[in-house]
Amino acid sequence: MWEQNISVYGFWWSFDKLLSIEALLMTFAPAICAGMLTTQANRIKIILHDKLLQEREPMKIREIERFIRYVEARPCRFRVWKVIPLDADLLGMVLSFCVTYLIVIIQFTHVY
Repeated sequence: MWEQNISVYGFWWSFDKLLSIEALLMTFAPAICAGMLTTQANRIKIILHDKLLQEREPMKIREIERFIRYVEARPCRFRVWKVIPLDADLLGMVLSFCVTYLIVIIQFTHVY
């Protein structure tokens, strides 16, 4: 009887963990995808620079240089409402936000 209760509680405990992990993944999935796209854009810039070094035709060289300037002037960035960056900094911002408000809540509970 005791062993059955432990296994049931263990199952629910792991199910709660699974739900928490799923919520975190769903929250940060856009940031992860945006980071992957930014990485791909940087790889494309490297390929363009390599192609520029190999190219001999002046017309193609000008076109590649023009496109490189365009890409460097407009880097691949994703932002929510032009304020919140969708990249690896998002996790740090969320953690900072949570810790700040946790400290505020703790301070208010000691006042009353």
